[in-house]
Amino acid sequence: MSKGETIYGITYRDPQEAKKAKKEWEGIQYIISEHNMEDIETVLKVYNKLAERNILKTEVGAKFLREWKEQLLESKEIANQRIYGIQIEDEQWLRVRERDKAKKEELLEQQKRKNADSYYRQKYYHSLILNILLVITILIMAYITLNSNHINILNYENALLNKYASWEASLQQKEAELREKEKMGQN
Repeated sequence: MSKGETIYGITYRDPQEAKKAKKEWEGIQYIISEHNMEDIETVLKVYNKLAERNILKTEVGAKFLREWKEQLLESKEIANQRIYGIQIEDEQWLRVRERDKAKKEELLEQQKRKNADSYYRQKYYHSLILNILLVITILIMAYITLNSNHINILNYENALLNKYASWEASLQQKEAELREKEKMGQN
């Protein structure tokens, strides 16, 4: 059993059918190369001519025309009535497609909001933990500072008063010793 020939995604087992499809595909490629297919009006004109004249007969041609018809139906610039062979089924297909597209967009928007909420919630918790750690650090520093023997901004007044008091006591003791020596020296 032969594999067949694949043209535009369609596999033909019959060599005659494959030959017809290949010839039709080459014609389609020629048409595409000769026209500006970026312009939706040009696409409409070429599609209408091909569909009216019923030039494309193979599955490749039918698939190609169907894809162009879908492109034209999805286009906002082209009124559906201008498309040759428009049927109720085509408009229903378009409505279903638009509804599905709207659902997908809504789901994407919900996912974005959910991701944003999660992102900010995570940032909030990180910030909260950091702030708690900073408060604990400040409290520890204050405790160390208050209980330290070194002079700092919180205990400098007491340290200076204690220092002056010890100097005064030392001076009074030396003064008392000097007076005692003077008394001994006078006797």
